[in-house]
Amino acid sequence: MINPSLFGDGRVWGYGYFKGANGTGCYNTVCPGFVQVSKRDLISGPLPEAPEGKRNIGSNFQQDKKTGNWWVSDIKNVGKDIHIGYWPKELFDVISDGVNIVGVGGVVKTSPSGQSPPMGNAHRPTEEDKDDMASARVRDLLVIDSSYKFKRSKRSKLEYLLDNDKCYGLIKGKEHLFLFGGKGGDSC
Repeated sequence: MINPSLFGDGRVWGYGYFKGANGTGCYNTVCPGFVQVSKRDLISGPLPEAPEGKRNIGSNFQQDKKTGNWWVSDIKNVGKDIHIGYWPKELFDVISDGVNIVGVGGVVKTSPSGQSPPMGNAHRPTEEDKDDMASARVRDLLVIDSSYKFKRSKRSKLEYLLDNDKCYGLIKGKEHLFLFGGKGGDSC
């Protein structure tokens, strides 16, 4: 997310947001709710610049079956995953015992000047991109069933939505879940 009013700068930041009981919610730790447990990996922070094709962010969101709390973890390719923190189950009125819909996506908001920011890595995906890492992508979306076992989501149950194809693109990939992005600009 790029949000100067929240973060104080124009960099890309990772973030967490919850919306719970009575429609209340909050970003990161701005209001009481999220319990940060890792001193090294934070729920929110600026994302480092990385060479094209070298950035990979893996996250895991799951409900602890003993406490009912909703944990977020940083998935590491090498070494142990890092538990970042959790949202207590009491914050939520409709997901106290699991969920039946999962949403993944990106949102951009036009500035007062009319400029829309880049989305993803600012590369609009093309059909030729389906097998490479030119665009931002979401892949390997797994869900945890009622037995707490990981399963791949079924493609037939996925919905894809792009509400502005003038400045941004969205393509269903082969082994990827989807590719997305675009440079933004005027009149998006």
